[in-house]
Amino acid sequence: IDLYMLHAPSKDPAKLKLGWSTIEALYKEGKVKAIGVSNYSPEQLKQLFDIATIKPQVLQNKFSVYHPGEHDIKDTSILQYAKEHKIHVVAYSVGNAWPYFLDPLEDPHVLAVAERVKRTPYQVLQRHALQMGVSTLTRSSVRERALENKKLFDFKLSNVEMQLLNGLITLSTSVDETVFGPKFCADIYKL
Repeated sequence: IDLYMLHAPSKDPAKLKLGWSTIEALYKEGKVKAIGVSNYSPEQLKQLFDIATIKPQVLQNKFSVYHPGEHDIKDTSILQYAKEHKIHVVAYSVGNAWPYFLDPLEDPHVLAVAERVKRTPYQVLQRHALQMGVSTLTRSSVRERALENKKLFDFKLSNVEMQLLNGLITLSTSVDETVFGPKFCADIYKL
């Protein structure tokens, strides 16, 4: 087995310890090549580190231009936190709107970048994640989308395009008169 993961954090410390120690045992026995977790925040990773003898090597989280790697955006980036702890981040559902209302595949900023680079919005979102240093899980039952997935490495987004997409974090987390821009993200839209 290449990768064995805990799918979600447990609120019960005893269950977390049992689950993680079981995964660590499989790793130590050579039955799995790598171990990881999914859907963890920095705080939940800290709790895991307190009981772990082996840190996770992989963190698989929902990733989009609105919330890159975590649902509840804070000033500390999960991507930076994972990097500091030598944990590789894998993104899933880069084209999924949840928990926001605007589908990133229909976001006018994403559409503008896609038109500029002559790619589909889905390819732009996948490439954005890759350029953020994140691996992506791609899958599709739609043939055209599956073929699009093969064409992510023959183009790059410019620094300006990356900044435009990264700035969507501030746009999506700011409501009414309240502007929230996490410290790890520049307010390029001057909110």
